[in-house]
Amino acid sequence: MKYLVVLIFVAVVIFLVYVFHAKKEDAFKDNYILSEVRYEGIMGKDSIINDPTRPTVIVWFHPECEQCRYQLDVLNKNIRQLGDVRFFFITAERDYFRKNFSMAWPDLVQSPHVSFGIIEKSRFINEFGPVVTPSLLLFNHGGVLKEKLYGEVKVEKILQLIKKHPVPEQTMSGHN
Repeated sequence: MKYLVVLIFVAVVIFLVYVFHAKKEDAFKDNYILSEVRYEGIMGKDSIINDPTRPTVIVWFHPECEQCRYQLDVLNKNIRQLGDVRFFFITAERDYFRKNFSMAWPDLVQSPHVSFGIIEKSRFINEFGPVVTPSLLLFNHGGVLKEKLYGEVKVEKILQLIKKHPVPEQTMSGHN
């Protein structure tokens, strides 16, 4: 009987931890607005801010992670196909820029729509909630978090999600 009580107690604790974790994660999904996030870029301090004219995708990765390398390989091969979407590839690896990173994903490095950066993992979690490596966060043109995906994501799925949250057409006004 004593073991049954302990087992039930442990099960309840595990369930409560799971529910708390799920609620914390959901808080970052429901209408989370992208605010300025500072990171260490190739040229020094930089920041991610909302761009009202196009979506923003943030990819959390680690350069030694096999799934992350696969994800970045797929994006490297298809970056032109992804259109005018801003990509921020963020890692916690402090020595990332010194490890000849430009050789691994040359199309990403050369794209004007892509930035690489370094943020401490605890800061990233404070900004965006729980993540696994890799994670992909899609913000619409209004800076609202629309999708948070974990693990490898096929380029077709990314394209589908981008099309699901289109940027409204810009109208020009003025006089001739």
